[in-house]
Amino acid sequence: NLTRTLAIDRSAGPIAVVDGTVYWTSLGGPGDIANGRVMAIALDGGSAVTLAEGVGTGFSIGVGPRWLYWSGGGTLAGNYRDGMVMRCPRAGCGECLEQLEVLACEQYKSFDLTIDGSNVYWTTADGVWTLAIP
Repeated sequence: NLTRTLAIDRSAGPIAVVDGTVYWTSLGGPGDIANGRVMAIALDGGSAVTLAEGVGTGFSIGVGPRWLYWSGGGTLAGNYRDGMVMRCPRAGCGECLEQLEVLACEQYKSFDLTIDGSNVYWTTADGVWTLAIP
């Protein structure tokens, strides 16, 4: 089988594929964990697009019909208790993140996330959580 590189991202994290587009979180780097990004690229090629930047370390991503959802695990400085569950339109959060919505904050090591059309579900070091999609 032949493989094909869609995008180069040395800190690429979780991935989702929906409607011919690949979405992923980019984890930021050591000492720069707050500079995580949410990225997208068409399956048929082109350039990767940054949909959100400076949104912390994204550990999971879910894609709905209109929105992207992801969990940010928190920072060392915040003892990982400053994790969040966020969303923005699939088209992107805007240059100044004006479309970014924080759905849950102060999440201790928020990690995995999924959606089912009515709810968003995620895990933390404290348990499993759910929230009706606004």
